[in-house]
Amino acid sequence: MNKNIFLVLSAILLNACATPAQRFSQAALEAGFSATVVKSDHYHHQLFYNDKALQAKTLHVYLDGDGTPWSRSGWPSIDPTSRNPLILQMMMQDESPALFIGRPCYHGVGQNDDCDEKLWTSGRYSYEVVQSLLQVSNRWVKTHRIEEVVFIGYSGGGTLAVLMAPNALNLIRVVTIAANLDVDAWNAFHGYPPFELSLNPADQIEAVKNIEQIHFAGGLDKVAPTEIIEKFANTSPKFRYQLYPNYSHHCCWVDAWPNILQKILD
Repeated sequence: MNKNIFLVLSAILLNACATPAQRFSQAALEAGFSATVVKSDHYHHQLFYNDKALQAKTLHVYLDGDGTPWSRSGWPSIDPTSRNPLILQMMMQDESPALFIGRPCYHGVGQNDDCDEKLWTSGRYSYEVVQSLLQVSNRWVKTHRIEEVVFIGYSGGGTLAVLMAPNALNLIRVVTIAANLDVDAWNAFHGYPPFELSLNPADQIEAVKNIEQIHFAGGLDKVAPTEIIEKFANTSPKFRYQLYPNYSHHCCWVDAWPNILQKILD
């Protein structure tokens, strides 16, 4: 067998055998991001960042969606890390200082943590998850003397961004893309049981109503319905709602990201 063909086939085989966490990490490293693992009081978190994030006035903090909480067999996933790293493709196009913060027990870093499956199922937006993410974000801001922070959350990452907002250091803006901004209404829409262990952004509007927010929605989105996002966005004059009529939950946010970034920066 030709040596080059053998190497290509070997790479394909290795990638096929890799876990979702390994594939996500490989994609981040191939994109040129640096990686580190940090620990909050209770959980480890995988971080990816560009060089500018180490010393910046304004930092974009990226938060990913829920990934794959459940396996096809209906059991909680062993590895809930996103199979489709849209968030990395967005972050790659961001020329601003940027930091990705992974969730507790995602990205294969929680082997020594108390990684109960509830942290990525019914408690995916729990107080414990929110506080752990906040600790990591706030410590980075303090350590690197960041003056301004913008949270950027895709899907469930947008849910967490809003929940983190009241206690985030130096936060100036929250941006969500196709986010679940009313957990109870979202569960009712899909016929899911209530997330009894999770917090709900719609119940905490008073705490975030004075924080500038931009909420992007796709008109063809069957996962995060536009009516739920729009209703939340209409609760404060500090919130903006931006509809992309022909976009779904996954398409075509990556292609539009440079344009959306400009809206964020304006």
